[in-house]
Amino acid sequence: MSSNNFSLSDQNEVQAVYNQDQEHKSDSDDVVNVGELDIELGLKNTKLHLEIDGLHRELTRALSKSARLEEQNNQQKIRIDEREKFIRETHVVIYPDITIYTKKLFAQYL
Repeated sequence: MSSNNFSLSDQNEVQAVYNQDQEHKSDSDDVVNVGELDIELGLKNTKLHLEIDGLHRELTRALSKSARLEEQNNQQKIRIDEREKFIRETHVVIYPDITIYTKKLFAQYL
């Protein structure tokens, strides 16, 4: 017969040896306090949520500032375009090197 065949009594002996080993170990070594782990993970989760909230507020402020600066830039471009249009409409070129401005243009500086 092959030595790989175990009888029921052999399995019981193996189980008994395994159980004896378990009895010698301290309960505190094997037992995981699920409540403590749950609290610890909850605290870590809360910290991460607070960090995410802070980053979200920072991103919102940055986007708001970017929108304000873009609007200011657009308004400035509009004013520049209006000035250039005004200048084109209020001066006459007599010679390539001489430009004469109308009274309307100079009136705004008086």
